[in-house]
Amino acid sequence: MKYYEEDYVSPTVKKLVSILNVTLVDRDVANFIYKLNRINISESKITTMRQATSKEALAWSEELEKMNLANSVYALSTKKPKERMAIGIDEGKVHIRNAKRNMSTKRYERYWKNVKFGVCYEFDENGKKSGESKYTAEIDIKLNEFGRLMRELLIKNDYLFSKHKITLSDGAIGYNEFLQNLVGNAVHILDAMHLKEHLWILGKSLFPDLPNGQHSELAEAFVDKSYHLLKTSGFEVFIKYIKKNKPKRKNAKLWKREINYFDKNKNRLDYPYYIKLHYPLGSGVVEGGIKYVCNKRLKNGSACWRVEHVNGLLKLRIIWFNGYFDDFWSWRKKYYSTKYKWYA
Repeated sequence: MKYYEEDYVSPTVKKLVSILNVTLVDRDVANFIYKLNRINISESKITTMRQATSKEALAWSEELEKMNLANSVYALSTKKPKERMAIGIDEGKVHIRNAKRNMSTKRYERYWKNVKFGVCYEFDENGKKSGESKYTAEIDIKLNEFGRLMRELLIKNDYLFSKHKITLSDGAIGYNEFLQNLVGNAVHILDAMHLKEHLWILGKSLFPDLPNGQHSELAEAFVDKSYHLLKTSGFEVFIKYIKKNKPKRKNAKLWKREINYFDKNKNRLDYPYYIKLHYPLGSGVVEGGIKYVCNKRLKNGSACWRVEHVNGLLKLRIIWFNGYFDDFWSWRKKYYSTKYKWYA
């Protein structure tokens, strides 16, 4: 069934959508509401519509979370399990604005909140993503509470029954323990992108950037060789090479901190084994999800949100990117048909 037809969008709505730079989800919702009601939608109505639809998306998401997951596990256990599945977690940011002005400064106070973000996807025998990624996210939530949403994501997408299960994350405090508790029988990997960031810290401490801001070739050679040794020869050879280059005095604290970082994540750095089994090493799928699902809408240059509106908008984007929009809209139509007799 097609919801969104250009014929149903008036020139006024098209112009407003263009001026306001409304995203795909908002544009589709606006088109569909215009199709139902045949009304010109003003800027204020678009904002009101987005807020109302976001609240409905939040309500629908909460309703789904109350489902009996045991039944889902039983249903999934009868399916043929997927061969290779991966999950990843990371954090994004959202810019929040208080609802009331500060009486002393006469301004709205603004601050950043963290967005916990998780993704689940299937990968092929070459370690490349295959099929669609599925996402979950929540604003300003503790890591242990986020586990509930991650478990729901894993169950819905057959992760628990797959033959090869891996997790990808950076070395942030708590992530490794969180993933170990969530899926203890998975292979846990420290993703290569964050690993290289720490190698670059060491490389630049040895060989600072050039006056024009470019990286030193010696620093680049150090990072490349370190990463190559980790992939081909394993952790012990890798850490031995790094310690051999450690300066005696200058930046000694920095080196101690970074070496502790590698030692702490030693169990997630068996890269030769991961490469042999064709497991992905990078977290590009996770970073891409944060960029397109979360940051592109919630962290653009002019966006500053109130908490009560942005929570629902994030859920609406998750619904859209996970391919649940038809189910959500069917629920919404049934809800309004029950509440209002004139609604069809």
